[in-house]
Amino acid sequence: MASRLGKLPCSKELIPIPGDGSEETPPPATEPVAARLVRACALAGASRVSWVLRHGKWDIPAYFGSGAASGVSMNYSVMEYPYGPPFTLNEAWHLYWNDIVLLGFPDILISHRDPFSPLVDRLRTGSCDVALAVVTAPEPTLVDVVRMDAQSRIHQIIPKPSGNENTDAWLWAAWTPVFSEFLHNKVEALLEPILSKGSRPAASEIPEVHVGHIIDAFIQDGGSVQGVRFPDTRFLDIGTPDGFRAIPHFFNQ
Repeated sequence: MASRLGKLPCSKELIPIPGDGSEETPPPATEPVAARLVRACALAGASRVSWVLRHGKWDIPAYFGSGAASGVSMNYSVMEYPYGPPFTLNEAWHLYWNDIVLLGFPDILISHRDPFSPLVDRLRTGSCDVALAVVTAPEPTLVDVVRMDAQSRIHQIIPKPSGNENTDAWLWAAWTPVFSEFLHNKVEALLEPILSKGSRPAASEIPEVHVGHIIDAFIQDGGSVQGVRFPDTRFLDIGTPDGFRAIPHFFNQ
């Protein structure tokens, strides 16, 4: 909803930021923040982008349309269950269940121009079913921290920990159909008691489930998850008041 940002003239994913073109393509003066994520997906070889929107965010498909201008095919789903990002991801499961999936959050700025390709390369080695981008988090209590060994294996994910002693956090991901099936089955199991109540509970009545919870459950179930470090990559969540105000600083560093 981005209610903390006040009354915006557009969805927060369309907030304009300085353009970021390539050497061959001059950058526009401004572009929506989500355009950087779309471009990163295309650079990593994505053939289509699936948006899962809450009701009312119709300006996003109005802007991106079919995706032809971005070089990818785009489809749009409407979020049905507002109980956390895994439920949102499950809305589009039928579109990606047999593909490599790239997960990004369109309101998070990432300084790396091609953040997904190293994750896809890791998946293609066959050594894991989930590859997570690991960055250094200045405020780890606001993100999902990871416990990773010297062989890049991730043994645990802790969403929004109470302490800040561990600054390794994941922010974007890639995975194989093995994890897509696990996520789908996990979310369907979580939905069963919710739907059995008769009337659908409000989001505030259900503890929010994070993607990190599902990935951690996959790890504990024996799934293989590895991290790829991005030691010099900066990020900024523009969906918070502090992050929104820091947009100019992000581009001037």
